Amino acid sequence: MKKYLCLRARNSRDAKLAINIHQGKVIRSNPDADPAFRNMLEALTNKGLKPEINDCRLFCFLVEDPKNTDFYQFNEVELEISDDWFEAEKSKVRHLVGAAYCEATAKLADEIPMKDQKRKINYQVPKEMI
Repeated sequence: MKKYLCLRARNSRDAKLAINIHQGKVIRSNPDADPAFRNMLEALTNKGLKPEINDCRLFCFLVEDPKNTDFYQFNEVELEISDDWFEAEKSKVRHLVGAAYCEATAKLADEIPMKDQKRKINYQVPKEMI
C-alpha cells in the first residue's frame, strides 16, 4: 500500500530509518516535486503546520508498506495520506490550469486533519542507530 508520510526527525537519515524499522520502503524522498502535493503542503503550512517542532524538521516521503494509514498514529508522524485518495483527488482537478489548479489542490488541505502544533516531540534516535 502506498502512502505519503510526513514525519518529524532531526535529519532525513533518521526519518528514513524510522520508516524502514516499520517495514516501509521509501519510494520517493521529494513528493513536493509534485505540484499538487506542494500546493497542499503549502496550504497546510498557511493553516499552521510548523516546519519545525523541538528541533525536529518535517520530512515527507512517498512510502510503500503493508500497513494501512491508521498504523501511523505516532506522535512524530505529522501526516499520513493514502496515495489512492491523493491520486483520485488530483484526477478530479487535472483539467484545471494555472491559479485554478493551485487553488483546487491547495483545498485538499481542508480534508487533512492536522495535529496540535504545540505538542512536544520526544525525539528518540531510531533503535537501529544506537
